[in-house]
Amino acid sequence: MSVTLKKVRERLRMQLRELDDEKPVFGLVELDHALATNYLTLDGRLPASELYTASAFTITAGSDTFNLTSTISQYGPASYAGLIRIQLNRTGDFLRKLTGEELDRMLRDSLATIHLGIPRWFCLWEDKSQVVQGRVYPGAQQSEVCNVFANTRASDIRDFTGAGGISTLDDVSILFSDHMANGLMLYTAADLLTRMIPEDLAMRHLNPRAAEFWMKDANDALYKEYERRNMLSTVGRQKRFVM
Repeated sequence: MSVTLKKVRERLRMQLRELDDEKPVFGLVELDHALATNYLTLDGRLPASELYTASAFTITAGSDTFNLTSTISQYGPASYAGLIRIQLNRTGDFLRKLTGEELDRMLRDSLATIHLGIPRWFCLWEDKSQVVQGRVYPGAQQSEVCNVFANTRASDIRDFTGAGGISTLDDVSILFSDHMANGLMLYTAADLLTRMIPEDLAMRHLNPRAAEFWMKDANDALYKEYERRNMLSTVGRQKRFVM
């Protein structure tokens, strides 16, 4: 599920009663900056989302290294967050995850510089440019196209790389459910309300204490979203009851 930035921004303006375009407290850039910052903050407090990418990368014939794709969204680089599963497109088999030290031990036991075959194991590391790289054992006898299941974090919508300026940026997606998008709006509204001067509050008939109630509602939405994602991840697991 997702909601466009424009929709969340308009709900935010309504919550703050920013209905007079001639005397706005916060400009378009300020609103988008606050939403983008809080989007990353709240996403970091939720279980990481899982993304499936078909034919994400190819291990070339005669090689035992690869790079995970560095861009998986319309607005910025990929931010991997832990769980990564790699599937060989040709056979459907999943590679087994090892630490770098465990894979090094296998390489030491091999007489060949690169032992070739069908890859069975892999390890990962991230270089200083934050590109996630990997190594497989054995190396690929023939080119192997790989599918990837990966936990990812939200990308910064301020890094949007499309064309069309503000009008296109309006259509960038906030990758939250409807309820969590509402939580983002309330969280940001509470943040911005604390920056209003008394004259602006009086003009909009807003009580500054509303911020604490909005923040509570935002945290409730965060809890419910956390619960929803955890319940989804447990589908199919056997329930155990202890007497």
